[in-house]
Amino acid sequence: MALLIRILTVWPALAGLLVTVAIIPLTWLLGKLLAKARRQAMVAADARVKLITEVITGIKAIKLYAWEEPYMERISALREEELRHIRRTQLLSMVNMTVFNTGPVLVSLAAFGVYAAMGRPLTAAVAFPSLALFNLLRFPIVMIPAQIMNLIAAHVGMGRMRKFMDSEEMETPAHPDAPHTPAAGPADAAAPPAKPPAAAAAAADASNLGADQDARGGVNGAAPAAISIDGGSFAWEIEGPPVLHNIKLEVPAGALAIVVGPVGCGKSSLLSAVLGEMVAVEEVEQADLPAGDEQEGRGAVVRRCKARAAVRGGLAYTAQDSWIQNATLRNNILMVGGGSAV
Repeated sequence: MALLIRILTVWPALAGLLVTVAIIPLTWLLGKLLAKARRQAMVAADARVKLITEVITGIKAIKLYAWEEPYMERISALREEELRHIRRTQLLSMVNMTVFNTGPVLVSLAAFGVYAAMGRPLTAAVAFPSLALFNLLRFPIVMIPAQIMNLIAAHVGMGRMRKFMDSEEMETPAHPDAPHTPAAGPADAAAPPAKPPAAAAAAADASNLGADQDARGGVNGAAPAAISIDGGSFAWEIEGPPVLHNIKLEVPAGALAIVVGPVGCGKSSLLSAVLGEMVAVEEVEQADLPAGDEQEGRGAVVRRCKARAAVRGGLAYTAQDSWIQNATLRNNILMVGGGSAV
């Protein structure tokens, strides 16, 4: 900038610099609109491809019910929407490139116009060094909005990472070959040294679960439970309402347990509670809360509870996704093709 002032004097140099600065918000706005238009075009393209994939997958049913025309209209409508966003993207790209390419010309016209208006002769010794210096200044000035946006994005990303890193640690619900103790409670390893390990494990189980266990870790001589929940309530978030209320579950080791119920009754939530993916909470009435601990809400107040699903040994979760063959109802049920006898 000092070299420009030395060559063109103060006012012509400032005129060119002001035009450069004035172009920056325009290019930033065009870039923002262009990014939005491209995102909308991608969303429209994804919707069209998804619908076409569904049509190809279920083409047999579409042909049987003569749904070709409705699906053609839906695909054509999605394609028109996609083309509309693509046309808008191309138009904004052309405007952006026009502004980007005409920027140096406008800067030169402003600077040299003011220089000539001041009655100074415009020679090659003044024009060419000035153009070179303006081009050197143009790139850093144009990059300022992009760097500001990068700083804003980095600040937002750091905030999200900080929120995630500061969140409460999620303790594992099971440890291989561990005694039958609640996963959320601290390990009761500080047993008196005079007791043998089996007696220490039994004492820890009795203190944490209130069960009468023998030296083998069983309840009243029976085999220890592999999974145990004693009156627990579970929610997806600490502040959220409980989804499961007063669950009492005990699955002995080696047993087969089947949970049945209608849709939405909490079968998957129960599995999530056993896996430790839900928060164990307790319901405390307003009258039972200590002074200064009242919370707004109707009925019971949800607070954090230490009791969680207790799991003995290792844990594996193998989910299944339902699927249907492109075949008849009989073949889907019997898993055989044609007219094979069963």
